[in-house]
Amino acid sequence: MHPSPQPALPDSHDILSKAQQHLARAEHMLTQTYRLLKDEKLFIPTLEHIANATEGAMDAFLYSDARYKQIPPVRTSFRDRMLLFRRYCLALHKIKKEDADLIEELHGLVRKHRECPMEFSRKSNLVLCSDDYDLDIISEERLRSYLQRAKIFIREATIPLVKN
Repeated sequence: MHPSPQPALPDSHDILSKAQQHLARAEHMLTQTYRLLKDEKLFIPTLEHIANATEGAMDAFLYSDARYKQIPPVRTSFRDRMLLFRRYCLALHKIKKEDADLIEELHGLVRKHRECPMEFSRKSNLVLCSDDYDLDIISEERLRSYLQRAKIFIREATIPLVKN
């Protein structure tokens, strides 16, 4: 009886390409579509695209490093991937801790949106309200800040991954 072969790892270049597509969609939604429609409901898909872009860049690092056996096998849960990323990739690729914090913050906001029972628009902001009335305010300025930080992170992620 032969041991079953390891499943093929996703290609980090494909993952990074999809991350860049998510980033381009987020930028278009924020700079073009929102500017035209002024509808705060666009903030959630914009936030999701930024979160998907940063998580994609993180996954590109993880799968690239796993392919070359520089880190343990990558698991599927976000928590496990983030732990691997913080433990190995930050030092290995000289990634800033703030970039990992950004990925976690975006993931947390998207999760909060999915779990929150109520959301509403107020003064050009989208307000997420949890069961215990913990409020999170998503504004155009906040999304622009996330977008800029994500662009820098993905641009920096592209350099070492393209060399591989």
